[in-house]
Amino acid sequence: MNKIPLVNSHVYEFFIDPNIVDEAFKYFLSLPITTKGAGRPQTGTKSLHGITSENDYIPFYHEKLFIEIQKCVDLVCDLHFKNTKMAICDSWLTKTEFGKQSAIHTHNCSIFSGLVYFSDSTTPTKFILDDPFLQKNAHLFESIIINQNYTQSVEPKLGKIIIWDSSLKHKISVHKEKDVRYTLAFNTWLTGSISNRLTGQLHSNVVDVKQKNQ
Repeated sequence: MNKIPLVNSHVYEFFIDPNIVDEAFKYFLSLPITTKGAGRPQTGTKSLHGITSENDYIPFYHEKLFIEIQKCVDLVCDLHFKNTKMAICDSWLTKTEFGKQSAIHTHNCSIFSGLVYFSDSTTPTKFILDDPFLQKNAHLFESIIINQNYTQSVEPKLGKIIIWDSSLKHKISVHKEKDVRYTLAFNTWLTGSISNRLTGQLHSNVVDVKQKNQ
């Protein structure tokens, strides 16, 4: 695991067997998929989901790949939480064609989010970071503070997985290559005991991606 330090957070970077990634990617493309969330007209990055009905879909799942992803998720979880785990609760393919990009966004209803890159590319995932000085001191100096634009780009590599705090704003930069850029995105949630207080014990039983595919 490699930590990419940000101004006020980290992106956790891992590398897994590219052959597993290739095998999973070919399997995903063989599935019946549909396009959801086609993005704004000026962007156009598409989210691809496997549909089972008009109102629901089964997230993408490949056992060998998800075993490797879960190992990475567990390492990140152990850095931030005690006596609990994070389950991968959603997953989808992101398809970016030539000239397209994504809007700046965060991942709602998730603790940590991640990406698996299916190929090498020069089109980075760009994280847009809030200025911690501005957040801390804007109330003291009103409008005289210059807002610094902090960004961090992560270059796609076949077999690379990145995991980050789901509240971090990020985007896909304009894709300038003829080959389509594909990634697998996923969200996580805590599962198991999430409170030690006797008067308010909480237990989260998350239905993970594996369960949804059974």
